[in-house]
Amino acid sequence: MGSGESEYGPVSRALKRGDSAAQQGAYAAAITHYREAIHLKPDCAEALYKLGCALNQNDDFDAAAATFDEYVRRWPEDVNGYLCRGGIHVRNGEYDKAISDYSKAITLNPASVYGHYVRGRARHAKGRIEEAIEDYNKAICLRSDHTDALFCRALGYAETGQCERALADYMEVIRLQPSFPGVFRSLALLHTKRGANESALSALGKAIEIAPNDYEACLRYAELLMQKGSSKEALDDLDRVVQLNSDYAGAHLCRANIYERGGCYDTALSEYGEALRRDADCVEAYLERGRLYGRIDRYDEAISDLSKAISLRPQYAAAFYFRGEKGVRTIFQARQRTE
Repeated sequence: MGSGESEYGPVSRALKRGDSAAQQGAYAAAITHYREAIHLKPDCAEALYKLGCALNQNDDFDAAAATFDEYVRRWPEDVNGYLCRGGIHVRNGEYDKAISDYSKAITLNPASVYGHYVRGRARHAKGRIEEAIEDYNKAICLRSDHTDALFCRALGYAETGQCERALADYMEVIRLQPSFPGVFRSLALLHTKRGANESALSALGKAIEIAPNDYEACLRYAELLMQKGSSKEALDDLDRVVQLNSDYAGAHLCRANIYERGGCYDTALSEYGEALRRDADCVEAYLERGRLYGRIDRYDEAISDLSKAISLRPQYAAAFYFRGEKGVRTIFQARQRTE
């Protein structure tokens, strides 16, 4: 460093190296450079802030939280410190702490669109849906085209039975951003809740058109086709789900239900087995296969599956109900007498 160069020269260069590394996703290197800047200038707010962000991006959440603890202690009037620390609290499932930080940020800057939105998300996660909707309202009032807030408000409206309001928000999201992730799936769920299955099918078709690899949308589409009685189309769609995610037990459960309805019991049992091979603790698979075993008089196997369902989820009333079916009940009673 030349005799006329101030301390800001090396600090600035360290910050720039950190920024360059962070932009390339090399967060460990960025952390090193930001710490170098802090060593050179301990009161550099920019370096400490960026260090916290890099630690967070590097999944070192405890260190990131400690860094932002120090940041808000030293610069308590900076909104961004509270917003970032709140995000780490959310990541750790500490929603009350997150809400406290977001509230502090909003107090410092009542016009913070992001502050109202993320506090709404944290309140939503805590089940405080009405308060969450108030925050979404404020974010939308401040920025009417905030699609994330509109989408989350729609979810809140749907959860509280305000279907028409939810529908209006979903349609506004689609108007603003037709390819918004998940909006057509959520719209389909709302249509299903309202009993408008054809509209739900249309929405799911649009979701699949936008994201052909969305296997959850494909699965729901197949389920609605099953309800409609279009078994062949449903099976075709479920084949697609399996191709997209061969480890997804739910697709095999749905295929089993279709084959069972068609009287193809051996194939249905095979599909239940495939579901359990992918998820050995799938209560629904044990329940449905146990019920089918009882239906075809294979009572010992029915008892085994239904007992497994009960052991996995003791409060699962359906398993107890099916265990009481004729034949299955008789075997249970006989077994109890011999024990």
